Amino acid sequence: MRVPDESFFFDISAKNILRSMAGTGLAFIARRHRSVLKQMNVKTNDYFYGMLYGGHLTEDRIINLLSRVKSGVTEIMCHPSSNEQEMDRQFRWGYHGESELQALLSTTVKEKIDEESIDLISYRDVAIEGIYLVDFQVLPEAIKKTIRIKESLKNGRVKTINEALSAMNISRSAYYKYKDHVEPVTGAVKERSITYFIMMQNDFSLLNKIMRKIKKENNDVLSINSGVAFGENVPTIISFKTKMTLADINLLAESIRRIKGIIRIVVSEEEGSR
Repeated sequence: MRVPDESFFFDISAKNILRSMAGTGLAFIARRHRSVLKQMNVKTNDYFYGMLYGGHLTEDRIINLLSRVKSGVTEIMCHPSSNEQEMDRQFRWGYHGESELQALLSTTVKEKIDEESIDLISYRDVAIEGIYLVDFQVLPEAIKKTIRIKESLKNGRVKTINEALSAMNISRSAYYKYKDHVEPVTGAVKERSITYFIMMQNDFSLLNKIMRKIKKENNDVLSINSGVAFGENVPTIISFKTKMTLADINLLAESIRRIKGIIRIVVSEEEGSR
């Protein structure tokens, strides 16, 4: 998940007062939520750039940002476009999308990435960071017992936690220390119940485009509901079951949001489906 907490002191000489005020406020809120996301085991970027330069990235500015990259995950927010006029017609941001695209693809930028030994990644890579397959035989005894307890509870060999703890001769504190951090590979991919709340133009062809994207990922669509139109726009709710990761679910939502005619999309996961 993106945490847009760009430092207030980043390139302070180039600050636009309005953008600075907006970015500072957003960064303050983002920093307050970073610890909460960490507690929920939600993967995020470690560093963020893009509020100050957003929509106005040049080759020199990208080189400057790449020189600042530290160990960890750094997100550089950008808005490249192959059709700047169409981009401005839809969003009226005044961004220089075509210039950004040329800067991002420049040979100088590629050489700088190599020079700094920077690995380009996606949010898919962030989502699986820190997950390893480990041979059961080399695990500490407390973790082995925790795994066996979870299996016993799942298949019904024991009825209660106390019964399982007694049978395995392991303390309650040791079990709770590890229980949320071990999972069999066969159970690692869980089915989720996801709902997309979409505001879009009242055009049936848009729904066909959305459904093709959702079904392309082998998702099981449960329901499609369209509300009362607001002028030229109509709210649509699509619910489906999926084995996609949260990162891929959000990437799918982002690809839908980029469809011409989509105004807004909000992602929700049914509680207990994780």
